[in-house]
Amino acid sequence: LEALSDALRTEVAPFGVRVILVEPGSFGSNIWDSGHAQAKQRTDVYAEAYRRAETAAAHADKLPDVVWVARAIRLALANPVPLARYLVGFDAMVGTALESLAPTSLADFVKGASVGLRKLPFRK
Repeated sequence: LEALSDALRTEVAPFGVRVILVEPGSFGSNIWDSGHAQAKQRTDVYAEAYRRAETAAAHADKLPDVVWVARAIRLALANPVPLARYLVGFDAMVGTALESLAPTSLADFVKGASVGLRKLPFRK
């Protein structure tokens, strides 16, 4: 989505069209429940990822309120010269920093490990 937004922004800029991307991290919304409810077909390969998703869904009420995302959208729309990207939430900022500072292979590994799709070498 980020790459598409960048390409679209470049393409339509000469026509006076501004493209912005609001990138929210994890917030307390019903997306956790609805996503979890659709994860019916489980396989051993994804067992850890599903376990982490269940844990996230169970603790979604402790995540920041979605009002922060709404405020970022309102800020972007009200700004006569909006930023290209609005990062909302700590995890969105950390993820972007990781993408910028780490080699792609390392960033991919860390993201995979954080959601349970990759095993850390020192964990069984």
